[in-house]
Amino acid sequence: MAVVTISRETGSGGRYIAEQVAQRLGYRLVDKTIIGRIYSRYAGAEFGIEVGYVPDFWTRFSPTDERRARMVDTLNRVVLALAHQDNVVILGRSSFAILADYADVLHVRIQAPVQVRIKLLMERRKIASVAQAEALVRESDRVRAGFVEGFYGSRWDSVHSFNVVLDTSKISEQLAIDWLVQAVKALPAQPRFSPRTVSTIQVDPILASILTEELNAQAARQ
Repeated sequence: MAVVTISRETGSGGRYIAEQVAQRLGYRLVDKTIIGRIYSRYAGAEFGIEVGYVPDFWTRFSPTDERRARMVDTLNRVVLALAHQDNVVILGRSSFAILADYADVLHVRIQAPVQVRIKLLMERRKIASVAQAEALVRESDRVRAGFVEGFYGSRWDSVHSFNVVLDTSKISEQLAIDWLVQAVKALPAQPRFSPRTVSTIQVDPILASILTEELNAQAARQ
């Protein structure tokens, strides 16, 4: 019974690792798409506005946006509600920062040198141009760092924010998956550094209902 957050650099194989860890553990995987759908519905219900999910939903989270505090608060509530479900792998969305103080959450970062990530991105996305792949990698790094640092004041690339940091240029994806599955299963039953666990999270009933509907719809689509 635990929660895993996985932050990854584009081209590091982090998404594949997250998917496989969730599958091996029998956990649910949630990513920016499902979080965006839940956020969109909840924000509309909470504030009486129609947000509407679109593919570029996350571009609305601008550090200069006047609604920033309210939007971040709502995102926090969504991630906390997902964690309260337990047995879940949360991919990205600053989840490591939001859930930093919970004893039964394992925070993981997957990374690799830029040139390694460029090569993997070209192979997996069938990108012919090195320049195009490099531009995608560097822009993704910039956006992710800006999101985490702008909204949560945390360094996206700081090893101190994570319990496990894996470099897939040295550690194979399969070995990373094996290690993480073992790490989750070995988490102590009793909290060592904090009495806070995901079971103590209070969830708004409206959000809980939306979350259940969206997770059930996601399961039906799979």
